[in-house]
Amino acid sequence: MILAPLIFIPLFFTILIIGGPAIERAFFPVVVDTTVTELSYINNLLTLDLYTTKKRECTVLQVNVQEERKDYWANVSILGRRKDKDKLINNPLGRLYLGTWDIQTTTGHVRATVTHKCSGLWDIQTPLFEYNVKD
Repeated sequence: MILAPLIFIPLFFTILIIGGPAIERAFFPVVVDTTVTELSYINNLLTLDLYTTKKRECTVLQVNVQEERKDYWANVSILGRRKDKDKLINNPLGRLYLGTWDIQTTTGHVRATVTHKCSGLWDIQTPLFEYNVKD
């Protein structure tokens, strides 16, 4: 009887820490319905317009863009067009225009994720889009 709490409490917190972010991302997403429009792909520079819908008031921590290589995904640069391109902006709720992104890519197949802080327990990493110029 005394051992039950000693086993249950660590097990509960282990499941919470491992499964919590996935459960929160699945049932309470921060961003949904991202629309990508290709403007051009010239000299390894992919130019995209991005729209999305923000559903929760969370703080943006990071935006990560990767390109597909032969056997792995590699980080690539986003060449922003804003004057404050190094600053992450916390946009209001609703439908958003995220701007025009210039992405250095040799393959033309990129994916982006955004990381938000919604609570003090963990960060939420959400797939934003995957785009291939060949599609």
